Amino acid sequence: MKFIHTADWHLGATLREESRSAEHCAFLRWLLETLKSEEADALIVAGDIFDSANPSAESLKILCEFLRSAANQMPILQTFLMGGNHDSANRIEAPRELFSLANTKVVGAWPWTEQGKWREKDLILPIKDKNGSICAWLGAVPFLRPGDLFLENPKDNAENWLVESIRERYSQVAREIKKLRTPDQAMILTGHLYAAGTTLSPDSERYVQRGNIEAVSTEVFPKEAAYVALGHLHLAQEVGKLQHIRYCGSPIPMSVNERNYPCQVVAVEIEKDHFTNIKPIRVPIIREILLLPGNEPADKSIVINKLREFPDKKNCNSPRDSWPLVEIRVLLDSPDPFLKNEIENVAKNKALVIIRIESSYRNAVNEKQLPLDLDKISPMEMFTMKWKKDFQADPDEALLKAFREVLQEVQHKGEA
Repeated sequence: MKFIHTADWHLGATLREESRSAEHCAFLRWLLETLKSEEADALIVAGDIFDSANPSAESLKILCEFLRSAANQMPILQTFLMGGNHDSANRIEAPRELFSLANTKVVGAWPWTEQGKWREKDLILPIKDKNGSICAWLGAVPFLRPGDLFLENPKDNAENWLVESIRERYSQVAREIKKLRTPDQAMILTGHLYAAGTTLSPDSERYVQRGNIEAVSTEVFPKEAAYVALGHLHLAQEVGKLQHIRYCGSPIPMSVNERNYPCQVVAVEIEKDHFTNIKPIRVPIIREILLLPGNEPADKSIVINKLREFPDKKNCNSPRDSWPLVEIRVLLDSPDPFLKNEIENVAKNKALVIIRIESSYRNAVNEKQLPLDLDKISPMEMFTMKWKKDFQADPDEALLKAFREVLQEVQHKGEA
């Protein structure tokens, strides 16, 4: 049996207000072709299907069209969708019956009964081979929210109840799978969490598990698991140097800092109760994300010359939603009120999309300041101090006059 592990699609995401929908559609087309070429029996999506708990109609349409195409072109493909911390459990589970027509199972949250007991039948799912025989059992564990994490038998000396609660949930799942599986059937688990010894993206992954302080070790996962398909971290990586416990990563870079991540899905082959092959498959670069002129800011003249090297729009046959997303970093001596206009005038005829222009200053002071008593400092004094700190000079009279006018307007509104 073979399945594809993917996660962290974040359908509906934007980058500095620039839509990523075209990239997601291209990825899902590629994914379907990969499922076919790999002759996969199942697709496992380990959370964060959407970027928002309230996904747009366009995002829902993208998902539904993919599931419809997969069902039409691969009728026996089994798809398993787990909820992540970005997803609304109720929202992704709402069309569960409709998705079942596309051979798709959805687990948005840990399933509880009204009596506070968990419904294991919603979480323990069979995976079948092409002959329809059950060859593995999936413990479809979604993102575990605080209400899901408590110890049934708490110990007085439990130092980390949260991690112990997660361990207890996986033990529950393993016990139920053991009741169902035969010796030649594999146990496969999913999770959407932060594991110890892994690398986080600096600005894309929301904090989970008490601000990611309490990382989960590989010991929380039952040793009988043939494979643990994880989501949440956008960088593809093994956990604890174990091949079979891993994050597949996000299929497209979700931020500028992720632009060089090796975006991939993972093909996993299972024979009896163990894996026989784990193969990362790189996702083609759909749209470049660039830093201009590079990792470090440069003079405006250098930046503008770099912009001129891009192809002209009139000579570019590709659509706008495939043009590179460019963040520009400029090094200045002092504020330049015409910087944005100059850059945009050069870029307006080029086949690129500017997502941000960031300025930094050669003489900026980075040293820590002593704590200030804000009650004793006027807004004008604070403004002047900030200006001197950033630009090593006093603000001119015209700027001070403009600030006074804004301050008076704000104060007047506050008194009204």
